[in-house]
Amino acid sequence: MNKILIILLLLPMVILFAEDPLDLGTIVIQGETATLQDTMISKAELSEYCLVSSNIDFSYSAYYSPMKFTSPLIFPDQKRSSFQLKGGLDNYTTLNAVISTDEIINFSAYLKHFEKSDSWKQNTYEMQWQPKLNENNLIFDVSKQEFPGTKIFGGFFNYNNQSLSLLENGGFLGFLDLTASYYQFEQLDTSAEDFCLNMDILLKKETLYNILSTDLLDKDISGFGSIGLKGIGIFDDVGIWCAYDSKGVYPSLILNSKFRFNKYLQIRLEQSPFISAKSHHDRFHDNILQSMFTDLEQTKKVLNSTVTLENNYLIPISLYYQATWEKDHVVYRQNSSGFYDLDTVDSIIQKGGIELAFQYWNILLRQNLEYMIAEEILNYEPLLTASTKLEFTEKLYQIEVDLQILSQGETTEGRELDTYFMLDLFGTYKLRDNISLFVEVNNLFDQSYRKYDDYSAEELQVIFGARLDF
Repeated sequence: MNKILIILLLLPMVILFAEDPLDLGTIVIQGETATLQDTMISKAELSEYCLVSSNIDFSYSAYYSPMKFTSPLIFPDQKRSSFQLKGGLDNYTTLNAVISTDEIINFSAYLKHFEKSDSWKQNTYEMQWQPKLNENNLIFDVSKQEFPGTKIFGGFFNYNNQSLSLLENGGFLGFLDLTASYYQFEQLDTSAEDFCLNMDILLKKETLYNILSTDLLDKDISGFGSIGLKGIGIFDDVGIWCAYDSKGVYPSLILNSKFRFNKYLQIRLEQSPFISAKSHHDRFHDNILQSMFTDLEQTKKVLNSTVTLENNYLIPISLYYQATWEKDHVVYRQNSSGFYDLDTVDSIIQKGGIELAFQYWNILLRQNLEYMIAEEILNYEPLLTASTKLEFTEKLYQIEVDLQILSQGETTEGRELDTYFMLDLFGTYKLRDNISLFVEVNNLFDQSYRKYDDYSAEELQVIFGARLDF
């Protein structure tokens, strides 16, 4: 692995010279591979455009993907409505809809039905109202999800204010984000309730900032606080960070800086501590067979350091090495009922990878490759992940090809995870400015990849759809 990393780090040094290097901007790696958009670009675009957005990820991928699209909390000013209807094999149907006429009339809905067989049915119903009152952004969300053996019903309320006038005295600017969620879980013959609160406060004054994040999960208080400076000399960000929970405190440092060698080549150093999870429901998006009643733990990346070599000569390419010391890293353990309990381990995790982007004419290529080495065995997590995305865009149509390869890793039973080669296609065609038709082909070569022992990847899936804006 060390030899591989040395080769990767030396690669930009031998790139051929060009008279007119392409300027596509710098690719900034934050130490995670989950930075590219999802394969289903139509859903991603509709989520941004139609306000189907929240801090809770309701999507589920039948096979593991290193690229996850999570919509941010956004409040674009628009007075339009949009509808998207999709249907496909295995009784697959989804509907996205938004009606937005002003800052108060701002509603969205998402419906999904998927029936693989008589014994395997999935249904999702979600409604959101996102009014904006002066500088106050609000979200009211109600949802219901039904999976084999599991039902989840509930919702959340979010209050967001990015310019609190109360905190402007003395030159300070304030930001407040408050979320309260309530969910009822049913799994097999067991049921439970979950109430969570999350509050994020940010104070800024010139280069000085202070952040406080607090979570109430299962009657336990946890979160983190930090204080630092931005834009000081060669440092983009430098400060002190400390996470806390019922077990103790976890201090760390924040340090982000970059050193430029010339116009095209620079090294970026990052130490960005991190704490995960806001509620039980937040994590319910990868393995729908997880047990809803295991203890909730928050992963703390106390050490989360990344060294990135960024090259913008000829093609933007980033090579990175990341070392993390993770407290309470969440892993899956299969139980006798066929579901998976959540367990935690403390582990040192190392990752090395490459990201590049190349654009010529109307063609855009994005490539990501990453290899992971962990001190502990992280069940159901592949060690090698690769993704290649090719986009071709014309005035009236767009074609996308998405290839994903995952390899190595093992299950709780010691079985090595299958290597899978998953190819997805997506195409869209504009009939008019406000009417689009599209088709999605998932798992084109009908790969039978099985990440979890009780659930395999979807077979060849063909989906047709239409989108109407007015």
